Amino acid sequence: MLAAGSLAVAGLSAPPATAGDPPPPVSVDQRFTTSDGVSLQTTLTSTGPVSAKPTVVEFSPYGDGSRTLEVGPDYNYLLVQIRGTGDSDGSFDALGPASQRDVVEVLQWACHQPFSDGRLALNGFSASAIVLYNSWHQELPCVKAAILKSGTHELYRDLLVPGAILNLVPGAGVIAMIGAPALLQGVDRLQRSPGSAFGVVGGLFASGLGVLAHPTLDQWWRDRGWRGNANDIPVLMINGFYDVESRGAFQAFQALRADGAHLVMEGGHDGVPVGSDGGRGEAAAWLDHYVRGVDNGIEATPAVSLLLAKGSRASYLAGEHVRREAADWPVPGTRWTTLSLAPGRGLQTGTPAATGLASYLTVPSLPTASTSPMRRSSRPVAPARSPERSRCSPTAGSRRSTA
Repeated sequence: MLAAGSLAVAGLSAPPATAGDPPPPVSVDQRFTTSDGVSLQTTLTSTGPVSAKPTVVEFSPYGDGSRTLEVGPDYNYLLVQIRGTGDSDGSFDALGPASQRDVVEVLQWACHQPFSDGRLALNGFSASAIVLYNSWHQELPCVKAAILKSGTHELYRDLLVPGAILNLVPGAGVIAMIGAPALLQGVDRLQRSPGSAFGVVGGLFASGLGVLAHPTLDQWWRDRGWRGNANDIPVLMINGFYDVESRGAFQAFQALRADGAHLVMEGGHDGVPVGSDGGRGEAAAWLDHYVRGVDNGIEATPAVSLLLAKGSRASYLAGEHVRREAADWPVPGTRWTTLSLAPGRGLQTGTPAATGLASYLTVPSLPTASTSPMRRSSRPVAPARSPERSRCSPTAGSRRSTA
């Protein structure tokens, strides 16, 4: 059963508009009931009065006011609080099957609401991008385009267990950032549905335990990663080379480039470099072209745009960078250069002239992890190595790409 609850209109107490002023923004809170009976909180933001327009939809676990993209007056914006987060009921399932099913149901509902003209777009940043990547194996109704920023392609390898090392700090941080808005909005939830608090707390706790209970890349993790493409949606991926979730944008671009995807590398969690808008201009043009049909030429621009550092990360953020554009990733003509461990803690090209010994603080791989040589999942992977000491030698080496 799909149902919508009562409407609560906020943001109408602004002073009366004078001649020539834009209409005041309008915020409409509305409950949506999923097919399994869970009540989700949604908030529509519009340049009032509300009318049927193309609508950008974002699914966020970070509570009220967590939208991550500004759009102009030609669009409405629908923020959906993911089940078990914010003021939505149910149990958080770590962006798994239940949350993915909600994505399809909410889109189907939103497409036919009075605020929508039948054209939807998706936006996501970090967790709100991940739940969309995880949902791409389902047909997403009425969606004309998407903008996905700094999301993982696979939670296991990209963020929580990279290289077979349990990445507890960011994992705990994410749970805390999801739990805090749920706690702050808990008073409203208790007044509305006292019993829902147990499901919200239980879901967050169970998600944390799920990471620990599934040390291998098993089906639990595969349900929270990329599982194929059932759509033909042009996607703009935005990320940064220093982003904690950098791999996701590259993997997603390779999976979706046949649908007209573009990859813009110029900022994410790691910040927006001086002299860049972090992809905001491309995002606005992307929506205008693919959703509203504006002939602005964005589809004819190079598919890959890279903002490359000319020095350190600090100098990169300060504006020391150079732009490189290409038709694909990896960039056509990329050359692979062999790197060797150098004496001390550096790298060098070619064979080192001398050997040396350097000590590093290390966290050993989990013996239960699927990328550990002691245990493998059904997916073939290379063993991870975490030596406490590295000795450079004429045979030691790795590779980097240069374009």
